[in-house]
Amino acid sequence: MELLLLSNSTLPGKAWLEHALPLIAEQLQGRRSAVFIPFAGVTQTWDDYTAKTAAVLAPLGVSVTGIHSVVDPVAAIENAEIVIVGGGNTFQLLKQCRERGLLAPITDVVKRGALYIGWSAGANLACPTIRTTNDMP
Repeated sequence: MELLLLSNSTLPGKAWLEHALPLIAEQLQGRRSAVFIPFAGVTQTWDDYTAKTAAVLAPLGVSVTGIHSVVDPVAAIENAEIVIVGGGNTFQLLKQCRERGLLAPITDVVKRGALYIGWSAGANLACPTIRTTNDMP
């Protein structure tokens, strides 16, 4: 399994995800198609969060599709080369993923070789539980 788990998306004095781009580039290994799970984003729309992520990853040659915008999210996950899970509110992220039946497909596709990239809440989602999250309801 290949996982890139980041504690945050921003460092002081750096642009959003700038600190992670070299690590992401190193992990891509020819993979270019990503599904993005924006459900933790509660201060911006899922479309905006997806567009922001796509813009940052475009220079690496990665195309990003928001999971919320596809007809069959489970199929999109099952066929993903890269699964990216954004940060924000861990509880909201878990709720939305559970309601859509995405947790098992994410696990399965990563076990089959897809790259998982998650920051903050997205890193929490890759853990056995979310009990250590710093997001308090």
